[in-house]
Amino acid sequence: WQKRFNRANPDKELEDKIKDFFKPAEPTADQLLTEAKNALTLNVRETTENITLPTTGKHNSTITWASDNNAISNTGVVTRPAYNEEDVDVTLTATITINGKSVTKEFTVTVKAKVATTEQLLAEAKEALELNVSQTTKNITLPNEGKNGASISWSSSDTDVIEVIDNNGT
Repeated sequence: WQKRFNRANPDKELEDKIKDFFKPAEPTADQLLTEAKNALTLNVRETTENITLPTTGKHNSTITWASDNNAISNTGVVTRPAYNEEDVDVTLTATITINGKSVTKEFTVTVKAKVATTEQLLAEAKEALELNVSQTTKNITLPNEGKNGASISWSSSDTDVIEVIDNNGT
């Protein structure tokens, strides 16, 4: 009995032994991975810019990324679809590793298509404009609206031959 306890402070030694007995066990690798996975967030739902993908996480975990579409690279570099293409949904898969064990977590991010410039829209409207009239002896109706909602106005280089009556297509 006397050898088991410190004679100067037996209560302190007994308290320390009780604390050691009831001390919680160290978390397992699986528990650490679960905590690291639950702590990993990506606060981006849609983007037009590069995104930062974390490479370390809780419990000093290592995080690597894989993308199912080149609109976002494995390092977070964003390539936006052209203005005349649809937005792209990208699945980013994070692989979280601790002590050689891994789990994955997926995030979906929408990469927004570029916005067309006025010049691009006008070029499309010009390209789409067709008259399908090579010669006529009668009045013709000319379009006053083109592709992308472009307004069209008309003038004639020779008003003796062709006269624009109004800009409402006559």
